[in-house]
Amino acid sequence: MKFLCVAADSEISVIIRNSLFPRRYFETRAIIDTGADFSCIPIHMLADLGFVAYHILEVDDYDGMPRLKLAYYLTIELFGKSHALDNVVGVEGETVMLGKDLLGSHSLLLLLPAE
Repeated sequence: MKFLCVAADSEISVIIRNSLFPRRYFETRAIIDTGADFSCIPIHMLADLGFVAYHILEVDDYDGMPRLKLAYYLTIELFGKSHALDNVVGVEGETVMLGKDLLGSHSLLLLLPAE
């Protein structure tokens, strides 16, 4: 088991790789979203890497309403370890969010600021 230690509201460096074409990748920043069941990648980033959605996934959106989203198969590299994910959701925003699909393989230690 690998421990993942992060501070609240911090960003971490990840590599997003097209599993079918491994030479196509982005190195970017991501935030940890412990409330998200699935990791989320901006749609423009997915398009730039040549991803094609392979199915539709029903998810509860940020407002709690169920919505249909395009889902992608890709690899996210975090701290030198590759994670093949098959239900990554494309989002309109600019932020890569790591959800429970990726975080489940780590023990998460979240450091909160002192008051």
